[in-house]
Amino acid sequence: MGIEYIVSLYQSNTGPSSDWQTKQRYRVFPVVNFLCLVVMGVASVLSFSGVINHEKTNEVYGKYLNRFTTASWVHLFWISFFCYLILWVAVNCYLGMFLKRDNRLFNGRIGFLFCVITLSQSVWFLLWSHERLLFGTFVHIACVLIPLSVAYSRCRINYSFKGRHQKIRREFTDTTDILMISESSPLVNQQEQAFDHRKYRLISIWETVLFYPTFSAYLAWAIFHSLTNIWTMISSIHLISGGQPVFLSPQTWSIICQCVLTGLTIGVFVFWRRDPVAPLVILWNMAGLYSRQNDLTNGAWVEIFCIINMSLLSAVWVMLMGSLLLEKRFTERWWLLHDNPESPAPKMNEPEAPLSFEQQSMSSTTQTTTMVSPS
Repeated sequence: MGIEYIVSLYQSNTGPSSDWQTKQRYRVFPVVNFLCLVVMGVASVLSFSGVINHEKTNEVYGKYLNRFTTASWVHLFWISFFCYLILWVAVNCYLGMFLKRDNRLFNGRIGFLFCVITLSQSVWFLLWSHERLLFGTFVHIACVLIPLSVAYSRCRINYSFKGRHQKIRREFTDTTDILMISESSPLVNQQEQAFDHRKYRLISIWETVLFYPTFSAYLAWAIFHSLTNIWTMISSIHLISGGQPVFLSPQTWSIICQCVLTGLTIGVFVFWRRDPVAPLVILWNMAGLYSRQNDLTNGAWVEIFCIINMSLLSAVWVMLMGSLLLEKRFTERWWLLHDNPESPAPKMNEPEAPLSFEQQSMSSTTQTTTMVSPS
């Protein structure tokens, strides 16, 4: 079992989606994603500035005002989020174009799904500016919210300690890397075992800082504004037809949506994914929803439930951050000693090698001199 067998084993284990078969993936994906991000940026600027159809996105929301419409300042989120997104895609382009490294966390698990999300968001901006609310809501749910949920799930985003230290397959771009790893093993019959331990890597700190918050914030924003788009569409239909919401009043429906959204945030993002970023985005939108109620009448109960839900989310977020800090403090040392595949294996008691003839003669001479004492 030699080095050729290990190389063939790597080729068979990585599969057709690896960079062994697709040599240019680490170059194609980042550039295409960056171009799609530029298209989304141009569409958002045109939409928020009112160039398209001479009507801004915020004005469309204000035209069909309802109990789930947020204040205009909430959309300032897009400025910071878009800068963060540009930074992440630029880093991925640098890895692919200059370092020739295939980032499997982004290219392997998301791929062109990011292009679908950004281009669909651009289409939504255009549809919403032209007040095509029904089609815009459908595009936002089917082509933005659902792909974001799939990407969030495929990347296994989890801010707990083991979630931040999940394993992904290493990025090899040449056979020499495999040969170097294979030759680093001291024994030939342990080369396959040593290679299996080294073909995975842990997610780095910069990937956790840049990648995780981007998709957490984007998914939370998409969930909240999918509800906002639905209620804006319903309000436009009722405004045209002169009808009222079915069964319940608009205030009651707004309270129900707030409670469902709070329960979803606590259950999925806090307890399951241990995600501290998504609740902050929901809190930001809840504050905008509370601020918007001043422009409407008979919104006292909606404001009260906004305060209750924001207080509950704030308390849960503080407890989550405390548990994450305690988990990092008490779990890191144990995990690094037991579960880290990259940590060196403990040294076993090995039999001593036989002494050479010169060493035996030197040891016998020293023993003779110590045994003979002066008279």
